[in-house]
Amino acid sequence: MKENSIANRYAKAMIGSLKNDKEYNMVRSQLQDFQHLLEVNPEFRAGMETSLFSKQQKIELFESIHAKVKFSAQAEKFILEIIDANRIPVMDAILEVME
Repeated sequence: MKENSIANRYAKAMIGSLKNDKEYNMVRSQLQDFQHLLEVNPEFRAGMETSLFSKQQKIELFESIHAKVKFSAQAEKFILEIIDANRIPVMDAILEVME
């Protein structure tokens, strides 16, 4: 239940920050791409979710991926906020709310 309220808050904040449907669709697609990376790479997901890595290490890990898979500024900022708040485990729920 708590996960749903957190996901709702993050999804609503993201949706509220976007200018139009085109931007919304682009960012949602990029967030889905990031989620797909988490799903197909269990080691990546584990690294992003573990408390063994510092936030800075997680940010550096994301930036190494971002160098190869370009995200818009909005998607990048949102992902970095999710990392900073240790909310990677609720990415699935956030995307469900954004559907």
